[in-house]
Amino acid sequence: MKNSFLVFALLAAWAFCAACFASELHWTVTQHTYEGLPLFTRYPVDLDYDRSKAVFPIRMTASLTLSKVTANGLPEAAYNASLESLDNFVVEYFENREEGQCVLVETFNGKRHFYIYIAEQADVDGFKKVLAARFAGSEIEVATFRDPNWSFIKRYAAEYLQDH
Repeated sequence: MKNSFLVFALLAAWAFCAACFASELHWTVTQHTYEGLPLFTRYPVDLDYDRSKAVFPIRMTASLTLSKVTANGLPEAAYNASLESLDNFVVEYFENREEGQCVLVETFNGKRHFYIYIAEQADVDGFKKVLAARFAGSEIEVATFRDPNWSFIKRYAAEYLQDH
């Protein structure tokens, strides 16, 4: 139990610091249990889904396989800290180009999933090329889905996220 609290405290502190630099929005971190394992979420609390969905109708998911995890599927503390530049890159890439908004970062069972809504014209192939070049040792899968009503994040927020 002590280790679980320590891991939570480290993840929360890291996520808070990373989120402060990664977005102009206020972000929060929550912990849940899903299928008996810890589930951490990080998300912007002040994002207006209805206003943003008109501009960003495509949901992109970038899924990172965590290479150093504990028995409960969370990243080891030092490894997690080493992911800060990768996390910031993924969260900021489309936002800095005004082509998208990261709505959720989820850490669960050896994976970190980034959910980003992007514009039709967003250069996903360019993102993947830069991502592969800058973080060559990381196993990351990128997929896109049409979701003009932001159905995924609205369902997810209703079930798991506070302040939405």
